[in-house]
Amino acid sequence: MIIPLDGALTTAPVRTLLPHPYSNPSAMRERVVRFHPLYYDSVLDGSETATTRFDEPCAIGPAWLLFEFDDEYKRLPGHINSIEPKRFDQITDEDAQREGGTVAADLQALLRTHYPTIQPESRVDIVPFRVEQVGA
Repeated sequence: MIIPLDGALTTAPVRTLLPHPYSNPSAMRERVVRFHPLYYDSVLDGSETATTRFDEPCAIGPAWLLFEFDDEYKRLPGHINSIEPKRFDQITDEDAQREGGTVAADLQALLRTHYPTIQPESRVDIVPFRVEQVGA
């Protein structure tokens, strides 16, 4: 959501705007992890096996991996294997390689394009996942 803050516009997740989240215990929500369409092929072919998230909570277990193209959505059945919290400035080359990259500095630069407000001391979650059998 875009909101005014200190005379400028900024973004904030909707869940942070209200003091108490609503949840209906009888409704089973499907987990969804959203991706830029740029990553579809590398996730599908298995060269990308993790994603790094800033202020986007994920949960371990089954999830749809959702890719938002301009004119359509594509989704893959997936499973979040674990959630590994760490500071942004402690991202490693290994973290970058699980995302199809090479070195930590490149992943950090890429994350800054997705999350312009991220700081060196910001907490991020490294989220390893696997794609389940497509069509299953």
